[in-house]
Amino acid sequence: MVERAPRRKQMFRRLAAWGRQIGFERRLAVVLMTVGGILGVMTFLVLTDVWRAQQESSARIVTWLLLGDLIIALALGTIVARRLVLLWASRRRGLAGARLHARLVLLFGLIAVIPTVVVSVFSTTFLDYGLNTWFGERVRSAIESSTNDPATSLQRCSGTRSPLLPNRSAVRHFGPCVRSMPQSSTPSWSQ
Repeated sequence: MVERAPRRKQMFRRLAAWGRQIGFERRLAVVLMTVGGILGVMTFLVLTDVWRAQQESSARIVTWLLLGDLIIALALGTIVARRLVLLWASRRRGLAGARLHARLVLLFGLIAVIPTVVVSVFSTTFLDYGLNTWFGERVRSAIESSTNDPATSLQRCSGTRSPLLPNRSAVRHFGPCVRSMPQSSTPSWSQ
């Protein structure tokens, strides 16, 4: 057991050195971004019903695609976090160029994040404003008054506060109102 621990460490160090030598982290990041882009497009196609699947398997496909998107995003986040930790450690050690590298990473990160935040804030604001105008108080009151008007006129004609009667008694209750209407406003079905 004592001999295996140094072997494992030595094997891990060799593997890490080989990975640095061939640029494994960069290649892995490129592969993950490519696969993530493909999965993102596939997820979009499934969610917008461009790529149609059977009804039973549609939920399963969406679940697997979203899980794949999450795994890819977490793997890329891990690579970015590792690179940031290495940058922070090199800056702490005072290595040459680490401070400039940190500034460049910060500036490019801000250049990428600021437009994303601005677009998401404006889109959220406009969506909220649009939904408020579509389903605001004015629309709600118009819908309520349009549903109340027929009920009010039926109550007036029948003399009772009963809801619509979908059976033959409706004709008995509301027949006199329809017959007493002027000829031009009588519906065609009652003539």
